[in-house]
Amino acid sequence: AWLNRKRISPNPTPKNPVALKLALTDPSANVIYLARPCQYVDLETEKHCRSDYWTTKRLAPEVVASMDEAITQIKLRANIDKIRLVGYSGGGAIAAILAATRDDVIDFRTVAGNLDIDMFARHHKVTPLIGSMNPVDFADTLTNIPQIHFVGEKDDIITRPITESYINNLKEYDVNLRCVKVHQIKNASHARGWETVWQRYADEVVECKR
Repeated sequence: AWLNRKRISPNPTPKNPVALKLALTDPSANVIYLARPCQYVDLETEKHCRSDYWTTKRLAPEVVASMDEAITQIKLRANIDKIRLVGYSGGGAIAAILAATRDDVIDFRTVAGNLDIDMFARHHKVTPLIGSMNPVDFADTLTNIPQIHFVGEKDDIITRPITESYINNLKEYDVNLRCVKVHQIKNASHARGWETVWQRYADEVVECKR
C-alpha cells in the first residue's frame, strides 16, 4: 500500500505474493486464489482503480462486495455448495467479514491477518482506514463461526496485540471462545516462513466446542 509513511505505492500488486504461495502449497482438492482489487491489472486502463482502494479504502464496502461477487460466480461455475476462506494480511480482514456476511462458509483461517483495523492504526500510529470495514464490528456473528488465526512470532506489522484486540471483541459474545483457535508460529515474520507452516496446518479441523 505504501512505499513509506509519506509515499503511496503506485501499484498494489505484491512483489512477494505470500497468499499465492500458500494457495500453491495447499493440499486441499480445490483451491482458488483471489487477488485483491487492482492487483495484477494494467492501472492505466482500469478506470476504477484509485490509490485509495489500496490505502484507506482497502476494506471499503465495494471492495468486499467485489470479492463476495467473485466467490459467488466461482461457486456457480464450479457447482460448489460450501467454502472455506483463507486470508493473508489485509485479506484476513476480508475473509472474516465475508465469513460473517455469507451463509455458505464452513470455516475461515487467517495468516498474519489484520483483524482489527482501528487497533492496527493506533498501534502503528498511522492514519485510520477511513471508509473501510472492520472485522471487530461483526464480532457477534463471527464468534459462532469456526476459525483459526496464525500469528507470526516475529511479525512486526500484524503484532499479537492486534489479534488479541479482535479476540477480546469476540469474548464479549462468547467468553469461552468455543469456535476460535490461535496459533503463534515460531520464527514467522509478516512475509516469511509461512509456506512450510501452511503445508502442516492447512487441513487442520476446527469446530465449535460444545
